[in-house]
Amino acid sequence: CVNAPASIRPRRSKRSITRTHRDFDDMSMTVPQARELMENWVENPSLRGHMECVARCMRVQAESLDPEHAVDWEIAGLLHDMDYS
Repeated sequence: CVNAPASIRPRRSKRSITRTHRDFDDMSMTVPQARELMENWVENPSLRGHMECVARCMRVQAESLDPEHAVDWEIAGLLHDMDYS
């Protein structure tokens, strides 16, 4: 992009793109919603099972390291391979 003509270079925002968890507090998702999303997008039963196992492992680990966000970690585990094909 550096050598591209100015007319096609991506514009850089003057606003910082740094985000914190507070920026996303209003974008909550529940575990059942995440599971439904995963089941709608992922057809492979083996991959679904893997995602469920990762979600459970992440939840258990988070309960000891970050109990306040354990549900968030479980949701991340459920959705972590949605783009795998």
